[in-house]
Amino acid sequence: QQKLSDVLAKHDPDRRQEYMKDLEKHLETSGKPSAMVMMCLKKIGDGTPLGRAGPPAPGSYADRQKREREEARKPRDRDYRPSSPGAGDRE
Repeated sequence: QQKLSDVLAKHDPDRRQEYMKDLEKHLETSGKPSAMVMMCLKKIGDGTPLGRAGPPAPGSYADRQKREREEARKPRDRDYRPSSPGAGDRE
């Protein structure tokens, strides 16, 4: 088992920076970052590109950021109270 720093040290500084940027994108979209690092570790060790990061997984950092931005855009009404189904039928 190798550490990420050990594997990255085998590459020149420019390639190292490229891997770090790619890895950051992958981790932002991953729901399981530890597993993602393990999968990327082999590719980095082999010197192959990591490829494009996939869409944000539910619960990932990118997913949480997206949800927060969407929540911030929603209009806020202090007096709004959701009514339970059928609440308007009572008299």
